[in-house]
Order: sequence, then structure tokens, then C-alpha cells
Amino acid sequence: NPKTCTITFGKWNGDYLPITIEPKKVGTETIRFTNTANKEEWQLTINVTALPVKASFEDPVISSGANYLIVDSNTVSFTFKTNRKAKDVEFRVYDDNGKVVRKINIGALAAKKETTVKWNGLNSSGKPVNSVCTYAVLADGTKTIGGSIKVLPTSPFGQGEGTENNPFMVSNVDEFLMMKDYSGDCFVQDADIDFKYMPVSSLFDELIPFSGSFSGKNNGKSYQMMNLMGYQSLFGTIAKTGVVRDLTMTNCVINSFGSFLAYTNYGTIENCSVTGNILCNSGQQAAMIAIVNKGQIHDCKVSGKMSVNATDVTDSTTLKAGGIVVQNEGIIAQCVSSVKMSQMLEVGQLVSSNKYKVQCGGIAVENAAEAFIVTCTFDGKIETKVKMEDLLSPNYEILSGGIAAENKIGSYITQCTFSGAIETKEIAWDVPVNTLLTSENLYIGYVAGRNDSYISTCVNASSNKELAVFGTGTGMVQ
Repeated sequence: NPKTCTITFGKWNGDYLPITIEPKKVGTETIRFTNTANKEEWQLTINVTALPVKASFEDPVISSGANYLIVDSNTVSFTFKTNRKAKDVEFRVYDDNGKVVRKINIGALAAKKETTVKWNGLNSSGKPVNSVCTYAVLADGTKTIGGSIKVLPTSPFGQGEGTENNPFMVSNVDEFLMMKDYSGDCFVQDADIDFKYMPVSSLFDELIPFSGSFSGKNNGKSYQMMNLMGYQSLFGTIAKTGVVRDLTMTNCVINSFGSFLAYTNYGTIENCSVTGNILCNSGQQAAMIAIVNKGQIHDCKVSGKMSVNATDVTDSTTLKAGGIVVQNEGIIAQCVSSVKMSQMLEVGQLVSSNKYKVQCGGIAVENAAEAFIVTCTFDGKIETKVKMEDLLSPNYEILSGGIAAENKIGSYITQCTFSGAIETKEIAWDVPVNTLLTSENLYIGYVAGRNDSYISTCVNASSNKELAVFGTGTGMVQ
């Protein structure tokens, strides 16, 4: 009788066939099993004396809006209801070892009555819990597990809850590195952080990006991060919801390709200042703030020195140096780049099928389609050199731009000022320079080496007044 109970068969496991019996109402039912191979028969009698009471839960709500329950800082509310009336209901909290740390007796409950339980993070003995806890409802002997919640005995950063109104306070290197475990929270720097040239890897990546917020200013006072020895950027990947603002980095060093603040920015970087030196001899790419920008970077300032080199080159190689970023696919606005950038490509042996590129931009190396560079100023210096062996046919191109080396179709560069200097040199051994380069592979402009989109309201304030707006391309200048 399916009104009393239902049967679900599983899959054979050797000589065993599992079945699941779900009671529907109080009563008695008989199940008859037969074996057609040798006519065996067996009967199972089921007595349903009571139906199980199951609970359904809403998501827990922490009083301050934090992502964690912090003892003595906030409380959590659990809301649930049962599908049937129950005589004896109990709310339980278990630690990560499965031990019950808190029991709250509720008593009898009517069917589908919404019930809320509040908890302050203390166990049954009144001591703080430190665990990823699961919660459940035990109703007339049937346990329904809800979900989990992280419980902290105190703030892991000494102060704060990780919310916008009460952010975690970061005051030293150890606390900064702890941020890796709290990717979606809000942070404020409340002291100068000296890395003492300690190598630091990126805290976040594409799998777990930084989706919270970080501010280098607390109560109107700005603090510094200094003496960083980086091989990768500090934040790695910043998510669309991620925000880094008011961060000041001084006297920082990178001894390989990369950038100081982020590798890929999908979110917002605003009002940040970066001063440092990048020495990249790996023949790849470098920038002061980010390698790729797919979000917004505005009101930022960068300064220092950047050297991107490749020697004894025998394979196809591209050098990229960007004042703010290498690849811009988002928006860069109201930024100032005072970086002194130099590049040297030394060809050891040139194979005709290879193509060598040297690209440099005071703001961005490449400004991709539908990206914008607006009201930016470059007042640094660009120096590009190529050194080749005797009588080798060149097959490379040099793109240098005070604002961007390339501005592609659908992109915009507006209201920019270039007040630096661009110097491009081609060095050959006993061969005149004009035998190495032609107009087809030398692109220099105070805004862009190549422009396939739109440049607006840009000014050349450098010492070289003869520089064109861009070297080549099909774009428009206003």
C-alpha cells in the first residue's frame, strides 16, 4: 500500500540489493519478495508507529552583517520550521569533530511554524567556541542537519568584524598575510607595514580572488607599505566586487616580470600610490600597478624605474613595459605616471621567421577595444634600444607611446597629457642604423605607438615636440 510507505530499490552490490523504505502514514504493511530462479519467497512486515519530523532552514543571519560569528562581538540567528507537529524539539550545534557544543531545548512545535534561535558562540559551559560548526534540529528523534557557520573566539586581526562599518584592522606583515583566508571581507590598514625586503607571493588568484575591500587610510591618516621584495603582485587577482583604495607602496622592488599591486584587476583600484624599481631581465612584461586591467583604475600615481631587457635572443620575443598596466581592457582615468622606463633587446641570432617586438607605454602598453584611457599624464621617460648582429635582416617592431603603445579598434584615449621624453635607439655592430629599421616596423608616438581607435584632448608636454600623436594605425584624433 503506497499510502503507508514507499519502496525504492538501489543497485546490486554482489549478492546484496539495498532498498529504502519511506513511511507515509501510521499503519502496517507487508512487503513480499520472490525469487523466480529457485522459487524462494520472503516477507517483511513494516509497522509505522510515527512519521519522522523534518526541519527546513533559512540562511543564518549574523547581527552585524559579518561573515563570521565572533564571540562577544555579534550573534547569529537560526530560523527553521518543521513539516509536522512535534512534541520534543531541540536545536543543536556541533563542532568540526561532530561533538555537540550547544543544546537549546525548544519543546513542542506546531507544523510549519517558523522558529528563530539566537546563539552567542558560547558552548554549554559558557566558553567560546573556535570551529566551523554545523547546526541541526532534533525533532521527535529525527535529526535534520542545516548547514555550517564559522565561529571565532575573538577577532583574528585583534579588532573588527570584517564588515564595511567595522572592518578588520591590519597593522603588520603577519596580519596582512592572514588576509588570504578572508578573501571577501573588509580591511583597513592602521599602521605602517615594513616588509623588510621579505619576498611575498600573491594572496589571491583566479580561483579565490579578492572580493572584499582594503583601505590604506584609517580615520583620515594614510599609512605606508614599504620595502617589499616582490616576485608576484600583492593582491594577485581582484574580483569585480573587490576594491583597493588609498594604498601607498614605497621603496618596493621586483626582480622579475610582474607588477606591484595586482596581476589582474576586475574590480576597482583608486587613489593608490606606487613607488619602486622593477628589473626584468626575463624578456617578458612589467608594470607598476597591474599586468591586466579589466576593471577601473583611477586617481593613481606611480613613479620609480623600470627596466625590461632580453639578451642573446634567438627565439621570437616581445618586451612590454607599462607605466600603469600592460594590457588595458577597462578604464584608466586621472592617473599620473612618472616612471623612467628603459628596454633593451639584444638579438644573438635572427631567424627570418621570428618576429621581435619592443612595446612601451607611459600609461598602458596596449589599450584594447572598448577600453578607455582618460585624463592621464605621463611625465617620465621612455628609452628603447635594439642591438643586432652584423647584416642581419630585421624582423621586429618597436612600439612606444607616452600614453599607450597600442590603442586598438573601439578604444578611447581622452584628455591626456604627456610631459615626459621618448628616446628610441637601434644599435648595430658596424652596420648603419638605416639598414636595420624601416618605417613599417618603427612606431613611435607621444600618445600611442599604434592607434586603431580614438584619441582625444591629449597634449605632448615632453621635450621632444616633433613626436607625432601616434606612429601608425587607422584611428582618429580629436
